Amino acid sequence: MADDWKGRKSGADSPRDRLRQNGSPLRIILITTASVFLAEALVMVVIYAAGLTYPLNVILDPVMLMIVLVPSLYFFLFRPVLEMVRMRRQAEMELKQERDNFQTYLDIAGVMVLVLDGAGRIKLMNKRGCGILGYSESELIGMDWFRFVPERMRGEVREVFDNLVGEGAELEGYFENPVLTRAGDERTILWHNIILREDGVITGVLSSGEDITERKRTERTLKESERRYRQIHNTAFDAMIVSDTGDRIIDCNPSAEAIFGYQRAELIGMELVR
Repeated sequence: MADDWKGRKSGADSPRDRLRQNGSPLRIILITTASVFLAEALVMVVIYAAGLTYPLNVILDPVMLMIVLVPSLYFFLFRPVLEMVRMRRQAEMELKQERDNFQTYLDIAGVMVLVLDGAGRIKLMNKRGCGILGYSESELIGMDWFRFVPERMRGEVREVFDNLVGEGAELEGYFENPVLTRAGDERTILWHNIILREDGVITGVLSSGEDITERKRTERTLKESERRYRQIHNTAFDAMIVSDTGDRIIDCNPSAEAIFGYQRAELIGMELVR
């Protein structure tokens, strides 16, 4: 997603570039000037060669000029202008289609997609990001992103951002930090950041973030369950033995060691039925 965005920003063969190359106003002015000059020169040569004198030469001059100039202007001026209008219309349609396609990609993405300018203001937020934060896109555009970072981490996250846009050093890997929602809740986001450049100048940062709040909550629950299990396992008076599907011991508690007269290391790997 991020690489696709960078490619779109820097594509040399975009509709806008093709329009700029083929619809130059200077080119049209030069063609018009050259056509008028050559047509007038041709008419003067014909009148002079025919030996026409006043008032016949005055009458025939504009008539002959129009006869010579109209085809020239059509082929070298009017047709290029019509082609430029057609190309502009086509370029506008292609740009609109490209924007619509890209917006669709953003909206169906399962991750949060965020673009910040060099000052840390929000330039783009996809539907997933709006849903996580609880704001509409129109509300978010232009807002200072760091207001969504909890105050205890705001300075640290701001420093990382300033280093990105100031030094232009790409950060490898993923980075985790919480964000504040409209309701005041915290959601934990796993971020990957890419620097955006135009003509070699850093213009902002593109970030994609996965909401891992539920994953972190599940991990904490599992750790707590493991802690409680170990506490019960190690303090129980009865022997507790854990075996695999082949009835081989894979774990036991201290009571099992005392009852069976084996150390834990000796019990591990034994068959329950011998």
